[in-house]
Amino acid sequence: MKEFEEAYSEIRARSQHIDFSTDDPQLEVVREEVFASQALSRLDHRNVEMSVYVPVDDYDAHEKEHAYYLEMMTKMIELFRGQFPDDKGPYRVLEMGAGTGIFTRQLAELQSVEEVVAMEIDWACYHKLSNNLRHVAKVKAFNLDSRKFPPSGRFHGIFSSFADHHIKPQDKRDYFGNVKRNLHDGGVFIVGDEFLRAHAEDSREQKIAALNAYHSHIIEIARAKNQDVLVDLETKALESGIHALDGLPDAGDFKVSCGEYEKQLRESGFAFTRIKIGPADEKLELEVGGVYVDLAKIDEA
Repeated sequence: MKEFEEAYSEIRARSQHIDFSTDDPQLEVVREEVFASQALSRLDHRNVEMSVYVPVDDYDAHEKEHAYYLEMMTKMIELFRGQFPDDKGPYRVLEMGAGTGIFTRQLAELQSVEEVVAMEIDWACYHKLSNNLRHVAKVKAFNLDSRKFPPSGRFHGIFSSFADHHIKPQDKRDYFGNVKRNLHDGGVFIVGDEFLRAHAEDSREQKIAALNAYHSHIIEIARAKNQDVLVDLETKALESGIHALDGLPDAGDFKVSCGEYEKQLRESGFAFTRIKIGPADEKLELEVGGVYVDLAKIDEA
């Protein structure tokens, strides 16, 4: 009843009074108002990806609660500072798939970084990103495709935080090629992401079992902390990952095993070091997969 009253109040607020007691009830005016949308200018089609299956505001407010996420971001920043000391610079960095800007803020806080270019293809996420960081002058946000967009200049560090698993496996080669084109000589590509346990990538049965194992682990941690919104977000991500196997419209989650991802990295010409973030228990890691950070460089060998 409350929802009905709120909806009705909004309709009344937007309505215009028409006097039917006169000889001319202004029906022509009504017709023009009702069908005026036909004369509106055509809007460009905008890409959506994660926002198809995840409420962006909920994601922005609660994703930091995701198990191992804060530790992952801390490690990514630590690795960059190890390669590019604070007393040197200034540096330019690029973030691929910046989402709503959760990790972008971390990059912007680095005093040695003079410019952060943040790319996000999802229209809804991009607007949240732009709004969240509108007062941070060093951040330049773009609603563009990280698989092919070439920003001006090159970058000392290129980052991906919980983003690479939104790229379809068949697009990884183009994506990694774009990363290489945009890296400074000696630059680093730092990826923090979620990975499934080892499984046969071409087996639907094994893929679904691996997805269920990983997401159930994250959901179990969230439930233990009464993080209800995060439980819902993770459940939607699991559903999207399963739908991706059938090419359904809300498919946007394409998680793979760590071994499969690093195979693609290697084939694209990167050498890398892997750092595990969690879970700490090795037996559990074998059962569910986990969150890892890869520090990658162009392989000169």
